[in-house]
Amino acid sequence: SVARSLPRRPSLPYRAASARSRSPQLSAGSGSMRGFDKRGACWPASVTPTATSATTTAAAFLYRGTAEYLTGTVPFIREGLAAGEPVAVAVPGLNLRLLLTELGSDAGRVRLLDMTRAGRHPGRIIPSVLCAFADAHPYGRVRIIGEHRWASRAAMEYPVCAQYESLINIAFAGRPVTILCPYDAARLGPQTLADAQACHPLLIDANGER
Repeated sequence: SVARSLPRRPSLPYRAASARSRSPQLSAGSGSMRGFDKRGACWPASVTPTATSATTTAAAFLYRGTAEYLTGTVPFIREGLAAGEPVAVAVPGLNLRLLLTELGSDAGRVRLLDMTRAGRHPGRIIPSVLCAFADAHPYGRVRIIGEHRWASRAAMEYPVCAQYESLINIAFAGRPVTILCPYDAARLGPQTLADAQACHPLLIDANGER
């Protein structure tokens, strides 16, 4: 696995549509996400996260292919770094290697984890990966990419993953965290994608942000 530490800086309801109504919506000061227009070009949201805003923004990012993946994740990471936010990325090994290559020297400023190892047991993703990083940076907003579902994950782990999705907004309630959860729309099943949309207050895909 690859793990690098961010240097010291001064300074996503059960699977039901109600998750969107009860979870924080994207608003001024809650977080910044990027989406794609119909041509596949990345476009920024008009709001920018503020370091003192005690709100959680969790978005499901549905991507197809390497180009969309990098277009949706790399600007998200670099925006966080530019804002002075601690950034963690926990994704499967193949995608982690893609990000390492694309980020170049910026990779050394990001906490990088192979989710197939760090999150092999889905019940440990929230306490041992996401919350552990947020707890290590208690002052100001943190930014996290967490890709906990991949095509080869065992079907028997699906119920725990679904439970994880339903609890993420509760686990971070009132905390200044911006979370992007990528899903491979080309390889994951329709039920997985439907659950992802139901459990996240914000959705980003090739058609934009909604």
